[in-house]
Amino acid sequence: MEEFATVIEAGRLIGDVIHIYPERTIHLFFYSATVTEGNLTPLEHQDIKWADMKTLLEGGLLAEGDCTFVKEFLAKT
Repeated sequence: MEEFATVIEAGRLIGDVIHIYPERTIHLFFYSATVTEGNLTPLEHQDIKWADMKTLLEGGLLAEGDCTFVKEFLAKT
């Protein structure tokens, strides 16, 4: 709701990753989700868009920790 003005229903946990940044270590949890109310409207970001995997992973579109998870998730599928 805070970033996209949308109500979602969190589903199952699909994975997690611990990512080490120079200034801190973070533990991210990733869940499947379903939009239950509203449309994705960016409040914290200038824009949202679909991207192919190459652009997503190499184009600087994701934070490092998110990119780490996506690479690990794709390796398992």
